[in-house]
Amino acid sequence: MFELDEDTHTWWFNQNALSDSSEEFFLVGLILGLAIFNDIIVDVQFPPAVYRKLQCMPLTLMDLLQVRG
Repeated sequence: MFELDEDTHTWWFNQNALSDSSEEFFLVGLILGLAIFNDIIVDVQFPPAVYRKLQCMPLTLMDLLQVRG
């Protein structure tokens, strides 16, 4: 579902998993949301582009350059 970028140590979406696993992504989002709500620290680092999209902020060119997917 996710793959680790060894250079930046961040997780990005696996290209092969995007086509048919919308329920799995919903489940992962639900679990991460519950962990945040319950003050549980989960050591998962996403690129800044993911956090900007979650906050409905526009992406910049610098955000996209950090994504190596």
